[in-house]
Amino acid sequence: DVYHPESSGGERSEALSVATDGAATFSPFAEPEPAPLRRQVIGSAEGVFAELEFDPGAVAQLHANIVQTLIFSNRGTAGVSDFTCKAAVPKHMHVQISPPSQKSLQPSSGEEIRQVLRLSAVDPTRPVKVRLKLEFSLEGGSRVDATLDFSFADLVPSAI
Repeated sequence: DVYHPESSGGERSEALSVATDGAATFSPFAEPEPAPLRRQVIGSAEGVFAELEFDPGAVAQLHANIVQTLIFSNRGTAGVSDFTCKAAVPKHMHVQISPPSQKSLQPSSGEEIRQVLRLSAVDPTRPVKVRLKLEFSLEGGSRVDATLDFSFADLVPSAI
């Protein structure tokens, strides 16, 4: 059995149909499914690949606030430790970056380091550029300092 609540005016309400066991079965006012995210390589350094996971719609429309996920993987032959990533944007914007989900990556292990990148005060009339500074140690003791630059115009062809 399915119970259909009635509105006070005797009209059937489409907002909620609840089965007698309490499970919701229909709601035309439900939140829409989130847009599928795209994942794109934005650069690499010494076998560590940086990818950006983003909502193409938000990037193309240059929303004032954009949240993305940076994903780092080790496709090289040496282990990575003491990993850090810092982000910088043009002065008219603001950036926040979360701490890395972990500090080390074994080679070709499928492990990932994730960081949330939040951009605010995005001006749709100006280019959106991000500079990442990666620092980490490779097995064997060598230290890597690398800079990766990317632009939203490179991510989505319609982005400014």
